[in-house]
Amino acid sequence: MGEPVEAGLLADAGKKPSDADVREVLGRAFTHWRTLVDGVAGIEPNAAGAWRFYKSSGWTFVIRDKKRNLLYLRPVKGKILTSMALGEAAYKAALASELPEDLRAELRAAPKYPEGRPARVGVRTQAEVKTVLKLIELKAAR
Repeated sequence: MGEPVEAGLLADAGKKPSDADVREVLGRAFTHWRTLVDGVAGIEPNAAGAWRFYKSSGWTFVIRDKKRNLLYLRPVKGKILTSMALGEAAYKAALASELPEDLRAELRAAPKYPEGRPARVGVRTQAEVKTVLKLIELKAAR
């Protein structure tokens, strides 16, 4: 999630974003936002989302279950930046899956951290929504 915060784009630490704020930033991509949030809830019924503010990136919506963060969503102009950490089993399953080859190549090149390997997908299309939800399925199953 290394893209800098654009001035005034959900960067005010004192103002937690509303749905209207997110809709304004995302435009047509707002439907993908709803699909992602609802899709994660369908995969992990105990998951809940909350806004968190980070100095480096502004407001980010974090979806977590009782024991771990599942998905980070950051609205930027016209798209959603998503990221998650994949544990070793989910990482291996992702490499063996039919996810897009460019994503699998990024995963193979990703450094391994204690919490897992980072998986990042910029979402502008329904196909990218499906990719993120497939990653969540792989993560949740392991």
